[in-house]
Amino acid sequence: MADEKRVKERLEAQVTERTAELAKINDALSLEVAEHKRAAAALRESEQRFRDYTETASDWLWETGPDHRFIRLSEQLATIGVDPALRIGAARWDFATDLEEEPEKWRRHVATLEAHEPFHNFRYGTTRGDGSVLHIAISGKPVFDPEGRFLGYRGTTTDVTAAVRAEHAEKALQQAQAELARVARLTTMGELAASIAHEINQPLTGVLANGNAGLQWLNRDKPDLDEARNALSCIVSDGTRAGEVIRGLRALAKKSGPELVQLDINDAVREVQALTRSELQRHGVTLHTDLSADDRPVFGDRVQLQQVLLNLIMNGIEAMRAVTERPKTLAITSEPVEPSGVLVAVEDTGTGLDPATADRIFDPFFTTKSDGLGMGLSICRSIIDAHGGRLWVSPGVLYGTVFRFTVPGVLSS
Repeated sequence: MADEKRVKERLEAQVTERTAELAKINDALSLEVAEHKRAAAALRESEQRFRDYTETASDWLWETGPDHRFIRLSEQLATIGVDPALRIGAARWDFATDLEEEPEKWRRHVATLEAHEPFHNFRYGTTRGDGSVLHIAISGKPVFDPEGRFLGYRGTTTDVTAAVRAEHAEKALQQAQAELARVARLTTMGELAASIAHEINQPLTGVLANGNAGLQWLNRDKPDLDEARNALSCIVSDGTRAGEVIRGLRALAKKSGPELVQLDINDAVREVQALTRSELQRHGVTLHTDLSADDRPVFGDRVQLQQVLLNLIMNGIEAMRAVTERPKTLAITSEPVEPSGVLVAVEDTGTGLDPATADRIFDPFFTTKSDGLGMGLSICRSIIDAHGGRLWVSPGVLYGTVFRFTVPGVLSS
């Protein structure tokens, strides 16, 4: 009986021990199951979050195979008029519209893909289902399997049609402004035509007169070489003057984009002064210059800055046309301003500004002239603004008007 009791007790102890072990295993399994449930819930939440992002994002997602043809595309493509099913199995260059226009761009892009390198913001044109133009920017990264084999690309695409149209519109506007500025130059030169012809004719007349005089000095029984030499020097001087006028005209008439270079503003003033000398004389205007900017260089477009000067000088002459009770004087000054720029002023003794319209004189199409276009001063301000300077106007000390503008200088390193 004692043996049976001990056996029974030992069996009960083993059962209790096994029961405890099973309880521990059950608890562990419960924890593991709970952890799996939490992980599954987190995964579902993550997948739903990702799905929400992709369904509401303005960009769309894509994936290509190793041959760079699309194997997956977001359904969002349909919202901009592109059926994603029609793009599956095709490469992006199969439906690009700018292959012939920009072959080098596409050559570089394909080379990037073949090298299995990431790319960012590659822009190209395509079409929607209705045939309308669509501009997109695409970014992608290569995908590899654990063994390093290339699987394709994954990435995002953005509709940039509005941005591209805005860029094109801005470019067209800049071209129109440049052409308008050229027309304004030609219009001003047309007004100066008689004076320019006179300005060129003067040195040419001098060349002829000095040439004849030189021949006479040489044809004498005893040639006067000193006088002949002096006549030849005058011919050279007159020829140089005529050449400067013609070069200035060619520069002002040419159609070209801005050429920002280091230049001497005083030289630019003197060249415009040569073009307008006869016009000033014809209207009885005395010109005073005080070019104190010395040789401080500025960074700008010579033709555009001369257009500003030419317009301001012609406006000054026009403003003094009706003046009879005082001298007609036009003053052009230049002086250095800090940190390294130059200030140019054009001052007349004309009728001055009308307070009622003074704040509108730089507005496009505003003019006080019966035959004016109202674009001269507006273009002048645009030119100076583009140079990083400032153009403004103020009344003269006693009468007349002063136009001033600044041009940034060349900063020393």
